[in-house]
Amino acid sequence: MKVVQMLYSYLLTRSDFKILPEPESHSRDKRFAYSLYCDLLLLLLDQSGYRISNYEGRPRIEPANKIGKNDWTHIAAALAANDDMKDIALHHRSFSEALLSHHQRLSAAIKESSAFKDYSRMKTKPEIQDEVQLWETIFTTILLRDNAIKELINSDPGFTHVGYEQALQMLDETLNDFSTVRSSLVEARRGLATSLDKAYELYHSLLQLMIDLTDLRALNLDEAKHKYLPSHDDLNPNMRFVENQFIQALRENDDMKEYLDKTPISWQDEDVTLRRILD
Repeated sequence: MKVVQMLYSYLLTRSDFKILPEPESHSRDKRFAYSLYCDLLLLLLDQSGYRISNYEGRPRIEPANKIGKNDWTHIAAALAANDDMKDIALHHRSFSEALLSHHQRLSAAIKESSAFKDYSRMKTKPEIQDEVQLWETIFTTILLRDNAIKELINSDPGFTHVGYEQALQMLDETLNDFSTVRSSLVEARRGLATSLDKAYELYHSLLQLMIDLTDLRALNLDEAKHKYLPSHDDLNPNMRFVENQFIQALRENDDMKEYLDKTPISWQDEDVTLRRILD
């Protein structure tokens, strides 16, 4: 069971981003759309506190500072873990570098936005869909309306209005695909946890069954001793089954006691079933 739990924990922490591939079409619209799409992914990382550095000729995407587990950077963390982003960072760094002087101003604008404040004040723990919605709002109401970013996008020699709209659709598709996959995995883990709880309960039920069968046998032997005309065998029964050391150890096991205190289990109400099994 622990192995299965570890597997699902891995699935939930791995990168679930499916970065869209470079289009086969070499039209101007498609080329610009894909280039801007990559730039916007890097902009998301930048505004989440991630930095791109070189290590032995290969780009590394790492948080500039330690990011707490309660921060709004789960999407960025999964995105940074995607191997395709390293190639994108290698070929599309100019966009992010051109915005370095605006980083603090843009970050401040995001933190002061009503969308971010509403997200931060959520009473329940935000779901991944909430974070996706937050980023969609940040892009449409802050980043893509910023004059410096608009000027940088429009100054691209390959700029087209069609390509611009396609890039936004690609970004939206990537974010929502991540949300769908992530939510499915979360639901799968919840279902797994329920199944494991039931399996653990069944495990203890089978252990308790041995104890209750032993108690029923002891009761039968005691009743035989006290019947009207007990036989020699009734008065001197074989106690090997009833005095089994394993069952005694099981009764005294601290883990077993602790589980039964929290989740009472007994077969004593299943009298017919117990007698059939004992027979």
